[in-house]
Amino acid sequence: METKDAGQDPLGPHDRWSKMCCKEDASIVFSRSENGAEICHIDLDRCSTPEAILGWVDHLSDKTWITREYIQLFVQFATGHHGIQIYPLPREALGTRV
Repeated sequence: METKDAGQDPLGPHDRWSKMCCKEDASIVFSRSENGAEICHIDLDRCSTPEAILGWVDHLSDKTWITREYIQLFVQFATGHHGIQIYPLPREALGTRV
């Protein structure tokens, strides 16, 4: 039987983050990795447009517990649930270089 080093995360990075931010029914739930306690619960109905998702990203970015990974998962869950395509960005959204 193979064992992992004591210093290694027993869950892979994707598994660890999927337990900290997940889609449950019609909501996105953020939880703490240490104890699984819920930090934040967002109804998917409240982030059904690109503008609403951006508003939530702005709101969440002010929280002390938020990380880039939380934001990435939130955006992926919200856009995927509502069928919003954000990639690739249209050329006009990238602007022009001066």
